[in-house]
Amino acid sequence: MASCLSSSPSASSARKGPLVSSPPSSSPSDLPALHIITVATHRDGYLTSLIYSSTLLHADINVLYWRQKWRGFGTKLMATLDFCRQVPPGDVVMLTDGFDTVLLQPKDIILRKFLEFGGRIVMSGESTDHRFPFFDRLFLMYHDCIFRTDLKTHWPKPLPYASKNVDLRRVNSGGVIGFAKDIVRVYSDADYWVNDQRYLSNIFLSNPHKDITVDYNGAIFCVYTSERDLKFLSFEEAEKQARHAVPSFPDEPSHRPSLPPAPTFARTAFGGVLMDTRTNEVPCVLHMHCRRNADSLTDRLGLPRGENILSIRSYLWYAFFSVTGTVFTDKASGTKWAMALVSTTLSCLSFLGLALNLLACGMRWMNEKNGFSFLRESIWYPIYERVAPVVYVHSTSHKGGGSGAMKDEDSDILEMEERMREGQRSMIGDKSQSHYHVLGYAIYDLLCIILGEVWSVCTAGMSWVLDTAEQFRGIFILGAILGVSTLILMIHFIVGWRPRDSLDENEEEEPAMEKAGQNKHKKNA
Repeated sequence: MASCLSSSPSASSARKGPLVSSPPSSSPSDLPALHIITVATHRDGYLTSLIYSSTLLHADINVLYWRQKWRGFGTKLMATLDFCRQVPPGDVVMLTDGFDTVLLQPKDIILRKFLEFGGRIVMSGESTDHRFPFFDRLFLMYHDCIFRTDLKTHWPKPLPYASKNVDLRRVNSGGVIGFAKDIVRVYSDADYWVNDQRYLSNIFLSNPHKDITVDYNGAIFCVYTSERDLKFLSFEEAEKQARHAVPSFPDEPSHRPSLPPAPTFARTAFGGVLMDTRTNEVPCVLHMHCRRNADSLTDRLGLPRGENILSIRSYLWYAFFSVTGTVFTDKASGTKWAMALVSTTLSCLSFLGLALNLLACGMRWMNEKNGFSFLRESIWYPIYERVAPVVYVHSTSHKGGGSGAMKDEDSDILEMEERMREGQRSMIGDKSQSHYHVLGYAIYDLLCIILGEVWSVCTAGMSWVLDTAEQFRGIFILGAILGVSTLILMIHFIVGWRPRDSLDENEEEEPAMEKAGQNKHKKNA
C-alpha cells in the first residue's frame, strides 16, 4: 500500500489562509470532498515548492510512494488507483506531478471549476505548436508515435468554449482530476510499466469527452511553456482583467441541473494571481512541463526555487522510463519510434557532413584567393602586436617594487612594440633586465610553443575531417535524401500535413453540406 505524507502545517507555523473573493451565498452547500495527491519517491525539482504552496493554501496534499521504489510512469496510475479505492466513491481526487507543479488556488475554487465539466475526468492539455510548420508536424509525429496507438483515431478539435489563442487538444497526465469511482473504473486495466500519458490518451481518443475530457482553456491546469504567457496581477487588477469561461459540451443534456458559475479566483496568501494572457483564465495548478525552469514565477509567488532542474541524470531517467513504458510495451509503437529515431539521426549526420563539405569548399576558395594571407596580415598580426607586449608587461611586473618592477606600463608597451617591429623579440641577453623579465619571456615563449602545437594538431585534424567529408559527399547526399524522405512519409501517414484539421471528416463535411443547401435554397428563391 502506498505511503502517505501530509503537508498540513501546524497552527503555530501556518500563514494566513486564502480568502475566497466570491460571496458565500453563491457557493454550493453540498460540495464533495477534494483530495489532492502527488507521487514522489524523493525530493527533487519543484516538490518543495508544491508542498509549500499546499501549506499556504491549506490544501493538505498527500505525497504517495515516498521513499519507495519507482517502477515506471505507471506508478502514478497504480498509486492513484489505490488511493481512490480507500476514499468514498463520491469524493473528488486530483493528481499533480510531483517534480514540476505548484498549486495556485485553494480547494474550493478547484472543486467548483471541476464540477462545471459535468462529472468527467479532466486532464490538462498541451500543445506542440512551433513557429515553423515542418517542425510543428515533426514534433507532433514524435508525440503520436509514443502516445497514440491507433492511427485511425485523431485528436478532436477544442470545444467551442475554448479560446482561439491556444490549441491544447492533446492530453497531459501531469494534472488529472475526477470522482474516485470514475478513476477506479477507468484505471482498472493499468499496470506499473505502462506509460500513464499513453494509457489515458488512448482512452480519451477511443471516445472523446465521454469519460475523459481536456481542460482546453487552462482553467484548472496550466501547462507552462513560456514566461510571456503568464502575468502576475494584483487582486484588484485581476478582477478587471481575468475571465472564466464555463465549459460547454455539444452532447450535454439540457435538463442537467446547472451550478452557479465558479469564481475566477480567490484572494490567497500569494498576494496576487497568475493569469494566462492567452485565455485570461486564472489557473489553479501551474505545470512546468518537461522540467522547465520557472524560478522567476516561484520567486514572485514567494515559493522556494526548484532543485536540480537541469540535471542530466533526471532527464536520462525520464527518457528511460518513457521509452520502457511505450516502445517496449507495444511492438507497433516501438517500430514507429525506432524508424523516427533512425531517420532523424541519419538526417542530422548527413546534413552535418554536407555542412563540412561546404566548409571545405569555402576554405579551398579562400586559399586560392589568398584569403588566409589577407586575414593574417590585416587581423592576426595587428592583434598579435598589441596583445604580446601587454602579456609581457603583466608577466614581468613585480608587486614588491624591486629593481624588476615596471613603473610605467604604457611606456614599456610602446617600447616592446618598437622592439618587436625591429625584430628584437628577445631580451634575455640584456643584462639591464632582471630575472623577472627573463622569466616573463620564458613563460611567453612557452605559451607560444604550446599554442603553436595545439594549432598544428587542430589544423591537421580539421584537414582530415574535411578531406573525409569530401570523400563521402555522395553518401551524405544519399543519407539526407533517405532520412528526410522517411520523415516526410511518416509525418504524412501518422499526422498528415494539416494536423490542426485532422479530424473526423464528417465534422467538416456536415457544415459544408448545410451551407451548400442554404445557398441552393437562396438561389431558387
